[in-house]
Amino acid sequence: FAVGWYENWVEERRLYYRRVNEECLSILASIYHDKAMYKETASICERLLSLDFLEERYHRLYMSALAKLGRFIEVEEDYGKLKKVLKKELKTEPQQVTTELYSSLAKADAAR
Repeated sequence: FAVGWYENWVEERRLYYRRVNEECLSILASIYHDKAMYKETASICERLLSLDFLEERYHRLYMSALAKLGRFIEVEEDYGKLKKVLKKELKTEPQQVTTELYSSLAKADAAR
């Protein structure tokens, strides 16, 4: 049996199942959010962010759920962490849609 073949095969399978897991969690988080199950949404988003912190759609869903739960300080913290990591890792800023969501959530918090 070829040297290295097993390791490559295992790694390919591992990556495949990681992607499947991530996509299933993403769908589940969206379903929870649509059903106004914000605590569950936030929990799933935390798992998703541990898998891929740079995926902004997870941050948007997470911030939205946190805001619905009245946890605006955590919204601000998450956006701040995202902004810092994007700047450091990719030398970029959050996407416009992410920034607009954060701004609208911050305005909603200020209006409370």
